[in-house]
Amino acid sequence: MTTRTRTASTRDATLDIARGIAITMIVLGHVLRGLASAHILDRHAVGYIDTDRLLYSVHLTVFAFISGLFVARAVDRDGVGRYLRSRDVLFIYVYVVWSLVQGVVKLAAGALVNSPTSITSTLDLLHPDGQLWFLPWLVAVSTVAALVRPWRSRAVMIASIVGALVVSIAGWGTDLGVALVQGLGIWVFFFLGVCIGARRVIEFIARVRMPVVGVVALVGTVAFVALVFGTTEGTPTPSAGDHHGVVAVALGLLTTLVGLVAVIAVSRLLAAVSWLTWVGAVGRRTLEIFLASITFASGTRIVLSHLGVQDPVVHVVVGTLAGVVGPILLGIVLERLRFPWLFTAPSRLTGTRASVTPRADVPAHR
Repeated sequence: MTTRTRTASTRDATLDIARGIAITMIVLGHVLRGLASAHILDRHAVGYIDTDRLLYSVHLTVFAFISGLFVARAVDRDGVGRYLRSRDVLFIYVYVVWSLVQGVVKLAAGALVNSPTSITSTLDLLHPDGQLWFLPWLVAVSTVAALVRPWRSRAVMIASIVGALVVSIAGWGTDLGVALVQGLGIWVFFFLGVCIGARRVIEFIARVRMPVVGVVALVGTVAFVALVFGTTEGTPTPSAGDHHGVVAVALGLLTTLVGLVAVIAVSRLLAAVSWLTWVGAVGRRTLEIFLASITFASGTRIVLSHLGVQDPVVHVVVGTLAGVVGPILLGIVLERLRFPWLFTAPSRLTGTRASVTPRADVPAHR
């Protein structure tokens, strides 16, 4: 392997590892909230509250930013219409499919789940179930970005970032519970990614020396943790928080931005360690994990509870592993059975040549 090839491989691995870290944090967050709803964890405990804030302050921001990085390249390559057809149809398709899958699983489980549902609720696609709100969010931001094309000029770029920042500030720490308008707080991070672009980030990652990356990773991580555990007013982006004042939003934005930088810096360090390439492999399976993790993690909690296991540590570790590994194995099995339709849309709908699950997607078309 030449030096140039090795550098390119490391650069690619950095973003995959960042996605791997973020999706694991998402699964862990879902597991912890599920355990709190099942009264295995105390949702009022300070440790639980701070850990929840830490996770929800950064994990979806990483996905929003990385998703935006690849928009300009894809739109310029495919054109606006083709890009939106392939991307929006995919996410609408999996949103409908997994709304039905999660609903049917809940109906079958009945009172065993924390939040029993009904047929009417299952068919109510206007109000997303659980984590699925992120899929309509992707449709909304991708459509706006493709139509506006902020990378066309500096003026459009600045206007887009300012507009997205206004949307984020207005929607910070709120959860409207309605498709397309949930997650307003992370609009600005998506558009930052769109305006910066993948090429600039990749080249920057390659230029920065490892000692500098190490310092940024250490300082960023310490600062992020200090902001989460040392303050009480900062509200996580996608959650409905108790604080919506100027200080709360400012602290929330600062905490999220610092966390994003820390995750990317840590990912760059991990990309240089050959035996940690599995984290990048997890990052290339984020769509499967994002969609199926709650089903696997909830099922694991139910089974452990019926076996008499009440140790929170066991629930957290086993539930998180199940939420990450289970969807990956399911995706592999479905691919070998030539039935990938739980995780990807038929090519005749998306207009693509083949129906291949987008490994780097939730979410990014490269």
